[in-house]
Amino acid sequence: MTVYLGHKADSFRRSFLDLAAIGTITDCVPCSARTGLLSSTDWKRLQETKKPGLRALIAEAGFADRILKVGDVSHQMGPRLNSASRMDETQDALDLLLTKDETEAYRLARRLHELNLQRREDTKLFIEEAMAQVAQQDIAEARCLVVSSSGWPAGMVGFGGRQDCGAHPSPLYRHFPR
Repeated sequence: MTVYLGHKADSFRRSFLDLAAIGTITDCVPCSARTGLLSSTDWKRLQETKKPGLRALIAEAGFADRILKVGDVSHQMGPRLNSASRMDETQDALDLLLTKDETEAYRLARRLHELNLQRREDTKLFIEEAMAQVAQQDIAEARCLVVSSSGWPAGMVGFGGRQDCGAHPSPLYRHFPR
């Protein structure tokens, strides 16, 4: 396929190593021979990316003037990209990754930062509301806890984890009626 598009397979793959690095780290994929990613050279490609969107994301996260660490990606850059889907604004993240325009890239990186801040606030409210609902249930006999709100974004499914029900060992089902 890459030959058909006019690219050599190796150079085509290398052109996406910066994105692969973010995806691998953000999704907690173990680095191994099987993934074939993140040698020191590959990691350097993220730091030196030519993609305006990634450069803007790095700058917005405050890492433009220093060497990136894995934690910078996993705790700052990844959540900014993921917040778009959590907040039902996926187009902003895609546009950031695809844009060739520096000004647009910085605008989108700022937008993702704002979405991430909003996601954090919404998560706190979500957890507070879910814990209040759990507190109203008979948890001594419950085999499954259910929390629900039509006000929660669908992207919040899976968010909050064990915080939702504290130390209770029962599974927690989150329902997001539309």
